[in-house]
Amino acid sequence: MEEIDFLRLLEEERKAEEIVRRAEKEARRMIDSAKEMARRIIEEALKINEEDIAKEEERRARAEIAKLRDELLREVELLRKMIEENKQKILEHLEKMVLGLGD
Repeated sequence: MEEIDFLRLLEEERKAEEIVRRAEKEARRMIDSAKEMARRIIEEALKINEEDIAKEEERRARAEIAKLRDELLREVELLRKMIEENKQKILEHLEKMVLGLGD
C-alpha cells in the first residue's frame, strides 16, 4: 500500500488555493476593466447622440426660420401691393385727417 504524504498534499492544496486566489483577483480586475470600458463607450455614445440631436434641432430651427422669413417677405410684398393700389385713397384719407375733415 502506498503512503500518503499529507504535508505534500497540504502544500499542493495551498498552491491550488493561491492559484484560485490569483485567478479570482485577475477576473475581478478584468470585470472592473470591462465595466470601465462599457461606461466610456456609453458616455461616448450619449455624447454622439446629443451632438446628432443638437445638429438635427439646429437644422429644423434654420428651416423654420427660413420658412417664416419667406412668409414674412410674401406678406410684406402683399402689403406693398395693397398700399400701391390704394395710394390715392390713403393720401386722401390722411389729408382729411390732417385738415380735420374726416374720420
